[in-house]
Amino acid sequence: MDRRRDAVLRPLTKEQYQSLLETAAAVEDREKSISSFYYLTLLGRAGLRIGEAIHAQPNWMNHETGVLTVPPHRDCACGLCRRRAQAAATGEDSRSFEDVLADFWTAKSGAHRDIPLETERATEIVNLYFSELSSDSPSYMSTLRQIKRVAELTEGVKATAIYGHTLQATAATHYLWAGARLSALEKKHGWVNEKTKGRYFSETGLESMQESRRVRGKSSTTEFTLPESPPTYTELRPDASANRIDVGCWTPECEVPATPLYRDDEAWLQSVATNDADRTTHR
Repeated sequence: MDRRRDAVLRPLTKEQYQSLLETAAAVEDREKSISSFYYLTLLGRAGLRIGEAIHAQPNWMNHETGVLTVPPHRDCACGLCRRRAQAAATGEDSRSFEDVLADFWTAKSGAHRDIPLETERATEIVNLYFSELSSDSPSYMSTLRQIKRVAELTEGVKATAIYGHTLQATAATHYLWAGARLSALEKKHGWVNEKTKGRYFSETGLESMQESRRVRGKSSTTEFTLPESPPTYTELRPDASANRIDVGCWTPECEVPATPLYRDDEAWLQSVATNDADRTTHR
């Protein structure tokens, strides 16, 4: 299986996702622990793209409403943005590198996107991330490397299958099977291709399962629910240092690409939805 296809693996189960959070919370290095938990929460539940999570700013968060708003653009000159701008400037874009860089960072949807952080787990970790960590945007590679290292330390999770898109697919799949409406998920995830939501509904087995439940007199969420108040970072973090994980090296054993494998996350999500082997993995 090539590297691109290896990324197109099944969404995480609820148990696997919870195990990742528990590992992240138990990391001894508090900054690494908080940032790992933050990435896992914003990608695996809020459905942010990895580029959105690393470019997030404190003013994106409305503490009164609990809504995080992803803007269409943010001035940025981080390594990832500079590499993409350089590639564009030396490719089809006839503008100078400086002019192209002025467009970065840009959200894929090209519009504001409001994402409700409906649990205390999400709002707490966002507040901790912005209050205790540096405001500098980390690189794509260092972020993915960190997530994969946490996965390697987590029993029952295959680190080679963990990418930002794996976590996004996990968020979308879990919410759909818990009864979320496609129209709401479309806005939350910022999907710009109509086929994405249609394939999630019809080709992951959700449509047929809902019909089967209907004729048996069951509700759509009878067999798959999400906890109303999942444990927070503070609740999961061990009090005693002896019970925490001392990660001596943050370089994962598995290979980590220097740039995103998939610029178009919707194409990736569609490939997940249409892969026969993955159609029932979220049950």
